[in-house]
Amino acid sequence: MAWLSTVLVDADRQLYVALLNGKPIGTARADRNEKGYELSWTVAPENRRQGYGKAMVSLLVAQLTGTVRAEIKEGNLASMKIARAAGLNLQYATGGITFWSNEQPDKSAGGL
Repeated sequence: MAWLSTVLVDADRQLYVALLNGKPIGTARADRNEKGYELSWTVAPENRRQGYGKAMVSLLVAQLTGTVRAEIKEGNLASMKIARAAGLNLQYATGGITFWSNEQPDKSAGGL
């Protein structure tokens, strides 16, 4: 619980819990840094493939200003679909990780 206490008072971190009928079904987080925001999210296994992840992340991105980024493991197609639905673009992939941002990819710098 010490981690949660730290998160709740961190002005550079926004943490949201999605509820369905009063039951937590997922979380979405935005960490602010010098480059903008880094996102992370998760949806409970029994609530996946129902659009909740897309809704959570899209709502979070809509309230943020500036650059928004996410790192997603290659092969995690569900999270890639969530990122795309939230307005993020695939920038590049390396080392088994795909890098997404609300910026347009820079094709001259190896972006996709």
